[in-house]
Amino acid sequence: MRRRLRAYAALLACGLAVGCGRDGEGTPTVIDSGVAERLRALGYVDFVEEERAPGRDGVVVHDADRVAPGVNVHCSVGSNEVRFLDNEGRVLHRMELGLETRNTDCVVEPYDRGRLVVLSTPAIGVVTWGSRLLWSRSNEYHHDFAVGPSGEIHTFSEQIGPLAYLGREVPIADQWLTTLGPDGEVRRRIHLQPLLRDRIDPARLRAVLTLFRTAGPESDPYREASDVFHPNSVELLTRHSALGEPGQALICLRELDLVAVVDLEEPRIVWEWGPGELDRPHQPTVLPSGNLVIFDNGTNRGYSRLVEVDPATREIVWEYRGDPPESFWSWIRGGVQPLANGNLLVTESTRGRVFELTREGDVVWELWNPDRTPEGDVRKQIYRLIRLDPEAWEALRP
Repeated sequence: MRRRLRAYAALLACGLAVGCGRDGEGTPTVIDSGVAERLRALGYVDFVEEERAPGRDGVVVHDADRVAPGVNVHCSVGSNEVRFLDNEGRVLHRMELGLETRNTDCVVEPYDRGRLVVLSTPAIGVVTWGSRLLWSRSNEYHHDFAVGPSGEIHTFSEQIGPLAYLGREVPIADQWLTTLGPDGEVRRRIHLQPLLRDRIDPARLRAVLTLFRTAGPESDPYREASDVFHPNSVELLTRHSALGEPGQALICLRELDLVAVVDLEEPRIVWEWGPGELDRPHQPTVLPSGNLVIFDNGTNRGYSRLVEVDPATREIVWEYRGDPPESFWSWIRGGVQPLANGNLLVTESTRGRVFELTREGDVVWELWNPDRTPEGDVRKQIYRLIRLDPEAWEALRP
């Protein structure tokens, strides 16, 4: 996978080079549904790339005095089973997603008493505690969702659509921020391309056009290059702050290195930050202070970090790195959840590791995913693990 990223980087550089299609020569052609399906597929893997703890599975660190109480919820990448674990690693409950999916990243969060929202591309739905699927919708929904105060569900949907550049139109992974009602019916779709088109690096656009002509739309380099936005997380603001107003959506665009707030009523960007500071980030989350904490993957940097940003000044006011820095690295996926005790729950996806971190940098809880590939020799990744506080856990159980 790293080799493929390097090849993509070389082809992206080709988009800047004289004699490598910089003038946009060539006429794009209409793509068929088979090519569209290839373009939708994300270039992810479902197992760890570097096995750092081959003999360690489950919970290996548990500082009971400093860990936030609660129940941990996750499913392995490529799995259809959701597990609920206590902080000692004991399985309290299992349930099935119940969706027809491509066995990709799965996200699970409580909806109301006895029900949960589940997402795994291309489907999203609501299931009961007992794994009964109440409804599902399939329209290339992906990566994340946020539940609003009236039970509406905000998520991302993807279609292959045209992007115009240098007088040409090429197919890209076009994105919508979609709102579903409690019954799963679509209430609103906001096209993200008009809001974000001018944030795309012209070098990236030249590379997309060049790769369409040279490698073709079915090639892996084109498929990766044409995923020009890649939204990966959404959270609704709940109070007035420097970020915006309640009900506006905080989103993250991996390929733009951008965190932004979208006004859903009058579609527009009301706050943004990240280019030049972030490197393919995930899951910006609002802290009780009003600041943001962001999982900054560092795909090109070679190590991940967590950053806390003051949205009023747009300055980084706190940062966490591993020691040495490369000991903490998830070059894709990843997430961070603020906990009630002030700690942070961090998902280091590509190593199948989750840890709870104090603001002083102490790891007080650590889990290594025990799930392995069918051969049993490689650990599976975790897209995102969340911890329910005791009240949320009790409210979820029927």
